[in-house]
Amino acid sequence: MRVVTSSPGSARSSWVSSSSAPANRVRPGCARWAGATSSQQTFSRHSADMFAQHSRRWFHEAATPGDGTGFQVAEQIFFAGERNRVSMRPGQTRRCRWGISLTAALAVTGMVTAVPAFAEVTEDGSVAPAGANDWTCVPNAKRPEPVVLVHGTWGNQNSWDVLAPQLKALGVCVYSLNYGHAPFSVRGAAPGVFGTADIRSSAKELAAFIERVRGVTGATKVDIVAHSQGAPLTRQYLRFEGGAYRADPSRNKVDHLVTIAGTNHGTTADGLGFLLPTGSASGISDGVIARVLGTSAAQQLTGSEFIRTLNAGGDTEPGVHYTAIATRVDHVVTPPEATFLRAGRDATVENLWVQDLCPTDTFHHGILPESPAVAYLVHRALGLPFAGDPCPEPSAEQSK
Repeated sequence: MRVVTSSPGSARSSWVSSSSAPANRVRPGCARWAGATSSQQTFSRHSADMFAQHSRRWFHEAATPGDGTGFQVAEQIFFAGERNRVSMRPGQTRRCRWGISLTAALAVTGMVTAVPAFAEVTEDGSVAPAGANDWTCVPNAKRPEPVVLVHGTWGNQNSWDVLAPQLKALGVCVYSLNYGHAPFSVRGAAPGVFGTADIRSSAKELAAFIERVRGVTGATKVDIVAHSQGAPLTRQYLRFEGGAYRADPSRNKVDHLVTIAGTNHGTTADGLGFLLPTGSASGISDGVIARVLGTSAAQQLTGSEFIRTLNAGGDTEPGVHYTAIATRVDHVVTPPEATFLRAGRDATVENLWVQDLCPTDTFHHGILPESPAVAYLVHRALGLPFAGDPCPEPSAEQSK
């Protein structure tokens, strides 16, 4: 039995230190998550402390009475998750910093030109990333398919605060959404956290959003770029929610699906995935895992009922093009190659390693959508030009 260790102190101090970015380094729109003010920084630290406190209590209650093993294993789930996933929110501080230099570089090369300054406030009260959700955008002959951006677990649409303006500057109609809000879980109750609900219900949300995009733009099909959970969620939409038609692919509503570190075949969670089928034996029920981390987290573990059902009929749908991007330094999707897809009838698949393009790229799972190498691969997959260096010298900060 493999156990991943991470001390409570290191997990929490990592959160706090990465949440306090200098105010003058925060891009517009990043202050909500980066902690630009002292009050926001205090709130972020408070949220982290509350998450740790309540998660430990739930895990303690999940342990078998009188059996220390259940509690110890439960702690491993929490702290492995804290190390790999909870850093995603403070990681947006790093994304905001990186975005400054990346956007500046693209501006110099002329790639980012006049991106409209509108900022759509969505129904949940959040603000879409720059360049996204311009409902007056009209696709043209060169860019006929709108691009829909689908974030991952515990994320939100601001995961796309670099890629969205890049695509918009090229004349693409870009759209993003928040999905899967389920505040019943400890993690899902945190502000700005989405993607914790049952993936099957989230796929219905995506279906409704795509219908809105198609209706407003007049487009027959869309392209989708999906990160992490966004990949199996989109595949759920394609197979079970009317996104694709196996009997008549000409009716498909998606032309190209690009996945970034998608949990297409589940994840062992760095060796902890075995706990799902043997939860009761370890003193932890699936319901408690869902209550703490969210239903979608349990659904993405290797061997879950959701993953088995999703892949039972093959990885792909006829008539859809797929590009699956993976990084060898992924400690959330484990093993990393579990993100790759196998082409079925009348489908095309391209599986790509980030490090085959940029051997020194160390962008981890949570901030992978901000990697210039990933941006290059996404642009290439969608047939779009990319200006700038996809393989800049890595900084120590990006791999934290």
